[in-house]
Amino acid sequence: MLKQAMNCPNPDMRELILKAAHRYFDTDIKQSAPLPMWGLIVMLVAFYLLVLGTVVWAYSKLPVITASVVFVLAFSILSLLIGVVLRVGGYISESSLLTIWKAGFKAVTSPKRGAK
Repeated sequence: MLKQAMNCPNPDMRELILKAAHRYFDTDIKQSAPLPMWGLIVMLVAFYLLVLGTVVWAYSKLPVITASVVFVLAFSILSLLIGVVLRVGGYISESSLLTIWKAGFKAVTSPKRGAK
């Protein structure tokens, strides 16, 4: 992209290409110190157990509606935590982190469409 920008005779187009190249390389994953796989697995298992314990406790001690709210919030937070672990580990970019969180939240909050 940089070669293309330098060879472009139009200054406006050159600036646009350089901005696109900057945005492209800005979203690239920086893997200066990736999290080891065993560390990733330990953290993810700990998060799953924490959320599973929270949900079991909620359904055993709270009314069903309140426990359901706790369930939705716990899995929304879990999706965020998984994304943060993957981002800190250098496996995904910031934009992927946001996408993971949105998808996790949508999965637990939106009703099933087309179910009969």
